[in-house]
Amino acid sequence: MRATNIDVSDTTEHVAHAVNGENGSGEARPYSRALYVVWRGYQRRAEVLAPRLRADLILLPHLTRFRLLRPLDYLAKFWTTIRLIRRRKADCVFFQVPPHFTALPALLWNVPYVVDAHNALFQSLWGRLPFVGFILHRAKLVIVHNGEILKIAQGVYPDISFHVIADPIDRITVNTSRHPRQVLFICSFDPDEPQDVIVRVVESMPEYQFVLTADVRKLSRRDQQRLRSCPNLLLTGYLSEEAYHAVLCSSAAAVALTTKDATQQSGACEALSSDTPLVVTRDALSETLFGQWAMLVENTPESVARGIRTACGRSIDLSHERNRWNMEVTRSVRSLERAL
Repeated sequence: MRATNIDVSDTTEHVAHAVNGENGSGEARPYSRALYVVWRGYQRRAEVLAPRLRADLILLPHLTRFRLLRPLDYLAKFWTTIRLIRRRKADCVFFQVPPHFTALPALLWNVPYVVDAHNALFQSLWGRLPFVGFILHRAKLVIVHNGEILKIAQGVYPDISFHVIADPIDRITVNTSRHPRQVLFICSFDPDEPQDVIVRVVESMPEYQFVLTADVRKLSRRDQQRLRSCPNLLLTGYLSEEAYHAVLCSSAAAVALTTKDATQQSGACEALSSDTPLVVTRDALSETLFGQWAMLVENTPESVARGIRTACGRSIDLSHERNRWNMEVTRSVRSLERAL
């Protein structure tokens, strides 16, 4: 998916101001100077969750695209995080993980911290790196995104008490009309996406106009050429948040595909936020979260194409789904604060 244009240094952040004293429900709050630290650029979950946690969001994008220099990048962020904790006199820090060593500054500075654990911590190489268990066991709490990844996490760390908080849903509205044959692929071309399926769908449906914001340079040279040769495809590259929302709200359908189980896709949540008909990979999690209103498909060109044709003919109002979803998020956040 796209990245929002946020230039972040150790003194630049997107802030959700903390409310001192109480948590809005009449209960004493466990912290008043919380930070939510992410060692990456724009992250939708962090952007919408930090205000619910009454934490100031700190985004620290990568300083370089070269992976060989990433250790130096992490070292710079390590010292930046320490300075922020000291300067803000933080009494609680939420960390997006991986990387798990994001939390080391709070651990070394003896500040209580909470880990917001993304799926990769339990389903990729990140989970096999040194000191993951050490970091998790010393956290005040460990948050996971949904019930399916909770089962996986509990299988890996049965002695840790995990807390489930879904991505909050903020309403997305743009004063525009939907183009009946415009389809937005919400993807990043990461390894956990069926890349060949995406390419073949675009090639096989010339009557639809597809929009892709992902970086096609992640694909093989052959697949890059195949996509660039499609006259029915618009490759936008980077879009500002405002421009991205305009594309989302003007599309007749959004498509979010994954090959990895227990993945709560941000793209699906964006469709829910904007009343956009959704085509999403069928698995246990998507059936639970989106099954009542989305088109659930298999990761084959034929199934995805059928889903797109059906979704593009629909007009939906998801206000009830959003209200129900956010009520559960609110209950989870209050439960987390009580646990802290």
